Amino acid sequence: MTEKKKTARDKGLRLHKAGHDPRAAALEVLYRVRYAHEDSQTALNDALSREGFSIAPSDKALCTELVYGALRHYPRLRRFAYRFLTRPDKLPEEMRLLLLQTLYEMAYLRIPHHAGVNWAVGHVRHRFGKGLAGVANGALRSMQRELRDYYEPDKPGGTGQGQDTEKPDERLAWRYAMPLWIVRLWRERYGLDHAERLLSASATAPPSGLRLNRGKADWEKTRAQLLGRD
Repeated sequence: MTEKKKTARDKGLRLHKAGHDPRAAALEVLYRVRYAHEDSQTALNDALSREGFSIAPSDKALCTELVYGALRHYPRLRRFAYRFLTRPDKLPEEMRLLLLQTLYEMAYLRIPHHAGVNWAVGHVRHRFGKGLAGVANGALRSMQRELRDYYEPDKPGGTGQGQDTEKPDERLAWRYAMPLWIVRLWRERYGLDHAERLLSASATAPPSGLRLNRGKADWEKTRAQLLGRD
């Protein structure tokens, strides 16, 4: 690990305001991925398995969902969230990531909005003071009120800022948070309809998988139970 990357990682490790908090852990991982350029799976595994860090399985699931979800939808989240910030480039990197993480939670998870918003505002107050906490609160409350626009990126004021529907590549890139070159490649190779199906699938969280250990004596019985054949 280079000295620059190590410094960024060490800075990221100080993001916690609580030692056993899934949102704080997710924020740390996002910071390490975006600004220390670490692999997301490695950073997440490291955060969740760190000595002394102990949270319930449900909280680990929340942390994992926040990390992968925010990264999957990052361009779309960023474009929408920055509408509500006067000078986003002047905000601390950590705070910008926190706003996107909280927006993802509001937009995609079935958790009461106030839970994520209250946590985010409290975290900003703890880290950066009352003034920026007010900025975070105002921005997140505005996002919450205008959240319907997030789901309609092609309308004026939506995530895509009312992009010209005559430019399907740009429209699809913003809708599915995919690099423009990939959209163009898939459209040219597969056609517009097939390309959009691929983009939609890529923006969807993958289903959970389960692998049985055939080295265990009762693996066949377990398989039968899972398939409802017991």
